[in-house]
Amino acid sequence: MEKVQNTKCKNCSGQLVFDPKTQELKCSHCFSITNIEDQIAKNVKQDFDENSKEIVSTSKRIQYKCDRCGNSHLVTDEQNVHRCPSCGSTQDLIKTADTVIEPTGIVPFKIDKDQAAEIFRKWIRKRKLAPNNLKKLAKLKKITGTYFPVWNYDFVDTYHYSCTGVKVYSDRNGNSHRTYRRFSDTIESVNYDYFQPANSSIQSEYIQEMGSFNLDELKEYKPEYLFGLTGSTCKIGLQDSYKNMKIDVQKQRDKSIKDKLSSKCDFLEDFKSDIVFNAVKYNHVYLPIWANHYTYKQKDYHCYINGVTGKASGKSPLSIIKIVLIILAILAVYFLFDWLAD
Repeated sequence: MEKVQNTKCKNCSGQLVFDPKTQELKCSHCFSITNIEDQIAKNVKQDFDENSKEIVSTSKRIQYKCDRCGNSHLVTDEQNVHRCPSCGSTQDLIKTADTVIEPTGIVPFKIDKDQAAEIFRKWIRKRKLAPNNLKKLAKLKKITGTYFPVWNYDFVDTYHYSCTGVKVYSDRNGNSHRTYRRFSDTIESVNYDYFQPANSSIQSEYIQEMGSFNLDELKEYKPEYLFGLTGSTCKIGLQDSYKNMKIDVQKQRDKSIKDKLSSKCDFLEDFKSDIVFNAVKYNHVYLPIWANHYTYKQKDYHCYINGVTGKASGKSPLSIIKIVLIILAILAVYFLFDWLAD
């Protein structure tokens, strides 16, 4: 094995690609292996406040965009940049920035493309509320291994809510009545490694659903990890990301409480909540995600796969017939119990 100098194999000039199985570079033509001199990067975070700013690269990194595939990458200005790490294009890359936001580290892919495609097929089969023909008609347009930049937070949040729960019932004469119950509570939660997207190409909920990316294996950023893959660059600054994170977390807390109270009442009135964050720390890392874009009856859908664990998230079309049948079944059970009660 030898140290990599550019995107070409020294043995045959073939394209070098990152191999998730060996964690090295493999030639797509002669299959020879080239070593990546990786280095563990500690998942260290800095204190956050209203004056915190993004860290501009201090290691002479430059951002380039490929004119052919449109993907952006970070490289060093000492490299001979003549071939796109994503598509292998020999067209000149377009320099888009001399300064970029410094990543704390990168988590390399462990799931390869074939594994990701199989996970996608299994994920499709498990969509219980999807149309029965989804498995046959879903057409995988594109599966792309992409490193998504995220702001990674640790924080303590104190969440308070209050509302009135309303229970509706009917007496033997058919008259409707309501009972009211007041709910309120203050809940403190400690959070580690909460990922907030650093660009708008993926929603926060999808990243959260994919679970852990094992940041114990965080590596120092090197462009070699992107060879044969794609890189998405940071477009949402630290302060804007923090504001988005606060909104997302409060929505998650609201949903959790409303779901919990739904078993105790029929609906809620005058729901109010607020949230306060303390001891906030952050860093900026790149996460490996297989982005699967597929179509069903000419509509686009997405499925995202954690490039480390293989856990999938995304949305699929819903079967109106299945949903109607479920609602009818629930109503039938409700009226049956109501009839038995009389």
